[in-house]
Amino acid sequence: MLHDRCDFDIQSFKGRPVFIAQHTTGTCCRGCLEKWHKIPKGRQLSEQEQEYVVEVILEWIRRQMKRGEA
Repeated sequence: MLHDRCDFDIQSFKGRPVFIAQHTTGTCCRGCLEKWHKIPKGRQLSEQEQEYVVEVILEWIRRQMKRGEA
């Protein structure tokens, strides 16, 4: 479930590539989805929007793996 705002502790990032990916790509909360991806908050994500968010995260992870950083 995505929350309306980012709420994290920097210690939570260690060893958690998906968590890092969410914050790096602006897919961590509904506020960031609206700001960075123009997906309005206040409603459920469509299936297409959910697939988009997952693909954005996966693409970031793929790029990090190629660089040897994930």
